[in-house]
Amino acid sequence: MKFGLHNPSWVFDSDPDEMFEEVKRKAQWAESHGFAMFSVMDHFVQMPGIGAIDEPFMESWTTLAALAAVTSKIRLAILVSSVSFRNPALLAKMAANIDIISRGRLTLGIGAGPRGRLQAVRLGVPAYGGAHPGGGRSDPAHENDVAGQTGDFSRRVFPGSGRHS
Repeated sequence: MKFGLHNPSWVFDSDPDEMFEEVKRKAQWAESHGFAMFSVMDHFVQMPGIGAIDEPFMESWTTLAALAAVTSKIRLAILVSSVSFRNPALLAKMAANIDIISRGRLTLGIGAGPRGRLQAVRLGVPAYGGAHPGGGRSDPAHENDVAGQTGDFSRRVFPGSGRHS
């Protein structure tokens, strides 16, 4: 059995300007204590029930890239990356780059992100893709996103297929 450590909050006892230093220490601690994975959340703001909506919150993909450069063994992940936040081709490229930086330690979790769309709307940021009643992407479009993101990255161009390509 393997265990991972998830970082649900960016509030530490220190100065908010030290958020990255604190999460870096946390990831390095997890790595040195034998944890298999370290993950962060893909949200614009903190989720209710975990913390206040106005508490400091770092963007997940840039944080993961930085953690990839300061760790060496632990797998890195975004618990679930919302396809409603980013163009799927951009998300795939970001994931591929972090996988290179981390030397193959990225675990990619993607989802429709109904909470992500709600966060985008609350902040006045247009969400990527069409909405469905649950607030995220429609199933056919989401399936097309997944197909594009899991394509063969050794090719320069991934030949997308499907109605939503």
